[in-house]
Amino acid sequence: MNELINASIARANVLDRSNPLPLYHQLKQHLRSMVENGEWRPGDQIPTEDEMCEQYQVSKITVKQAIAQLAQEGLLYRHQGKGTFVCSPKIEQGPTQLASFSEQMRQRGQRPGGVLLSCEETPASKKVAAQLRIPAGTPVIQIKRLRLADDEPMGIQTSHIPLSRCPQLCAEDVGNGSLYELLDKHGLRPVSAVERYEAVLSVDDEARLLNVAPGAPVFLVERTAYDRSGVAIEYVRSVMRGDRYAVTVALSTRSE
Repeated sequence: MNELINASIARANVLDRSNPLPLYHQLKQHLRSMVENGEWRPGDQIPTEDEMCEQYQVSKITVKQAIAQLAQEGLLYRHQGKGTFVCSPKIEQGPTQLASFSEQMRQRGQRPGGVLLSCEETPASKKVAAQLRIPAGTPVIQIKRLRLADDEPMGIQTSHIPLSRCPQLCAEDVGNGSLYELLDKHGLRPVSAVERYEAVLSVDDEARLLNVAPGAPVFLVERTAYDRSGVAIEYVRSVMRGDRYAVTVALSTRSE
């Protein structure tokens, strides 16, 4: 019993009431250190708000603010009905190497997966046609998938491929594996691409699939991939979780 009392006193003393920094900010920094020092590991469930109020002798508003900011920074995530958990390290993606989602996950030691949401033939919209450099209305195969890493939702990818380049694609297993590996079997391996990133807010349907709150920040990523001849073979629109993805860009000065 004395050990429990002493532990509670120690936690409460983490916060300095005489410090001009707000209590929520002090608590946030303390919780951050618990993650960074490995006391809380990726996937761990942290104490409830009520438990933290008791442990640190603060109000629920203080706890909510601290957790909300750490969630916005991608250190914690809320699982509705289950609690708050420590995030895995963000998946860093840069423009230096063209790789499929599956390849990226394997490189990080994570298990890629997916859920096929739809695969259908559809006329190319003006936006899709412009990216693929084909006339609007040209038939394309549209493949929409929920992408997973270690069974956790990471993003929603909607690919568009000219029907004439791979007419039987929907008859194959396009849901779970690497689309690039599948295209490679048809002689359509992408060798270069142009990507565009934009920070946006998730809409209800996307949020539900990604297991985030509606309006949560996400990356909208548009990629057009080309074959060795410079012909566009895929346009993909991806909505990736903002709390699980980061973009790294290598910069250098111009040579004199």
